[in-house]
Amino acid sequence: MGERSLLGLARTNRDSTMETFSTTDAALAGFRLVREHPRTVAVWGVILLVVSAISNILIIVSGGSDLHPLTQWPPKAEELAKMEGQMQALAPASLFSMLLTLAAFAIVFTGVYRVLLRPSDRGFAHLRFGRDEVRQFLALLIWGLVMLAAYVGVVLVSGVAVAMIRLATGNQDGPTALALLVAMAAIFAFLIYTAVRISFIGVLTFMTGKIDLRGALAMTRGRFWPLFGTYLLAFILFVIVNLIIMMLGGMLGLIAGGLSGASQVLNPDMSSLNLLLTPAGMVSLLVVCAMSVLGILVLFAPVPEIYRQLIGGQADPISSWPVLNQPPEK
Repeated sequence: MGERSLLGLARTNRDSTMETFSTTDAALAGFRLVREHPRTVAVWGVILLVVSAISNILIIVSGGSDLHPLTQWPPKAEELAKMEGQMQALAPASLFSMLLTLAAFAIVFTGVYRVLLRPSDRGFAHLRFGRDEVRQFLALLIWGLVMLAAYVGVVLVSGVAVAMIRLATGNQDGPTALALLVAMAAIFAFLIYTAVRISFIGVLTFMTGKIDLRGALAMTRGRFWPLFGTYLLAFILFVIVNLIIMMLGGMLGLIAGGLSGASQVLNPDMSSLNLLLTPAGMVSLLVVCAMSVLGILVLFAPVPEIYRQLIGGQADPISSWPVLNQPPEK
C-alpha cells in the first residue's frame, strides 16, 4: 500500500470516528522506544551530546568571558546595558549552533520515524544522511516559521484589543490588567492550538516524501482534543523525567565537585572552557544530552505512533514488513 493510500485511509478513519488511537499508548511511545531499542537510543544520545558540546564550545570561544552576564538569571541591573551588544556579537555563532542543533534533531527525528513506521530501513541505529533528513530539516524550519508567524499575529491582534479596551475604559488599571491576562491566555492557547494542528508535518514529510502542511492540517482536523490530551500527558511525563534527571545530575555534580559542582550542573556557567571541561561541566553536558534525547522521544514519538494507529497498523509501505510487534534489540 502506497503512502498516498495510507494518508487517504487515515483521513477516512478521521471521518468515521474522532478518536481512533489510544492516548495512553501514544503518550508512552517514547518510553517503549527506550526499552525496546536501547542501543539505538544510546547512539542518538551520543549524536546529541557531540552536537551540544560543539555548540557550547563555539559559543564560549565566540563570547569568552563576556558570556558570564548572559548565563545569570535574573541579570544584574548594571549588566543589562551590556547584554544587547554581547548578544549581537554572539549572533553568528548562535545562528550556526541553532542550525547545527536543528540538523541533529532532523536526523534523530527521522530515525524515530524509521523505527516506528519503516522498521525495515535499519542502517546504523536507523540513521541515514539523505533526502529524508534534508526534508525533515526543512519541515522543522517551516514548523518554526509557522509557529513564529502565529505568535506574531496573535500578539499583534491581542495588543490592538488591549489598547482599544484601555482607551474605552479611560486608561483604568483594573480593566487593562484583566485584558492583559485574557490576552496572555489567548496567546498561549492559540500557540498550543497551532502546534497541535501542524504536529503531523514531520511524519507526513517522512511518509509522503514532500512537505505537506495542508495534509498535516487535514490529519488533525476534528482530532484536536484527543491529540491535545495525548501531548499533554506526554509533556507531564517529560517534566517528571526531567526532574529526576536534574536530581540525579545534581547528585553527580555534588560528588564530582561539591556544592559548586552541583551548582554548575543545575545552573551551568558557560563563560569558560575551563568550567565546561571540569567533571561537573561534563555532568552538565550529559544532563543536557539526556534531557534532549528523552525530550525528542517522550514529546515527539507519540506523533508517529498516533499516525501508525490511524492507518490501522498497516504493513510497512516500503517492504510490506509488519509495523506492529517488532522484536526489541538485545
